[in-house]
Amino acid sequence: MDKDIATRVASAVVMMAGAFALIWLGSLTTVLLTGLVVFLMAREWTFLTLQGEGRAVADAALLAAPVFVVLLGFWAGLRLEGALLPSALVLLALALLVPVLRRGRGLGRPGMFWMAGIVYLGLPSLAFLGLRLHADGGWFVFWVFAVVIATDTFAYFVGKALKGPKLAPSISPGKTWAGFWGGSAAAGLVGAAAAGSIDLGVSLAGLLGVAVAVSAQIGDLFESVMKRRAGVKHSSDLIPGHGGILDRIDGYLFAIPVFVLFLTALGLP
Repeated sequence: MDKDIATRVASAVVMMAGAFALIWLGSLTTVLLTGLVVFLMAREWTFLTLQGEGRAVADAALLAAPVFVVLLGFWAGLRLEGALLPSALVLLALALLVPVLRRGRGLGRPGMFWMAGIVYLGLPSLAFLGLRLHADGGWFVFWVFAVVIATDTFAYFVGKALKGPKLAPSISPGKTWAGFWGGSAAAGLVGAAAAGSIDLGVSLAGLLGVAVAVSAQIGDLFESVMKRRAGVKHSSDLIPGHGGILDRIDGYLFAIPVFVLFLTALGLP
């Protein structure tokens, strides 16, 4: 086997093990693992946005700390009805406060990126935790993972096979409209096929799958914008053969909040 392929496969196995732990292990383990992932993403975010203006680990820790505090608080207060929305509001308040404390003055350019980072990383993490800690959370997370994986896989292969007009040539030249629609259609089919795992009708689950797919692809494009702005190919080299954490889960950062909003609107969580 080619060495690069072997490296990618080995990394994929490790990531699958991590995903399994997030889906099926106990609630405190999920909180701690989520906190670790937030810290790793925070390092990559500060690299993409604060090149030459940050202090690596210290800056990442400052960015991740308020998110982790809110996650712990949410976990500890799970018995409180409707704890997700107040936790999100606290997170947004911290997003405004932390940059000011760091700079000791107005927000400024670095502070704005701090605020954006707390929202970009914190809200999806909180949404994920709220989803996972639900009584049927393991199945909810499984459904989202399956839909986003289908989106990524079919967007790649359909786009490669059919080619055609570019989706966003100035942002991500490799993506095509054919891939976008192919990934969205596959997500709808997978979402419908797994409708029973989230206790929805087949048609509604299929539509939700398409909505999640569109959100995931927007998340992918957003990270591409940030990488292009920073002039880098990957958010980091943490995962051999795959790039960084953000490179692997950028779609989930948009897809999970959308999924939770839909479930909330339907009165499910």
